Amino acid sequence: MEMIDLYKGDVKRIQHFCKVYSYAKLIAQLENVDENTQLILEAAALTHDIGIHLCGENMEALTENFRSRKDLLLRKYYWQS
Repeated sequence: MEMIDLYKGDVKRIQHFCKVYSYAKLIAQLENVDENTQLILEAAALTHDIGIHLCGENMEALTENFRSRKDLLLRKYYWQS
């Protein structure tokens, strides 16, 4: 429930999270992994995208920085020709 709350209504993200968890759990059961390995796999599946929002925010900032620098370079070299 905490991960669903973290995604705050992002249906695609919630569905992805649920699918990854379900598949990881099912595959581990079908492979008859030991209980400790099952726990580790489920924990990894539950948290595999935990930093996605932070990465998205950083990517937006990097993209904006790139656009700004590109515009400056275009003004400096292209429009002065």
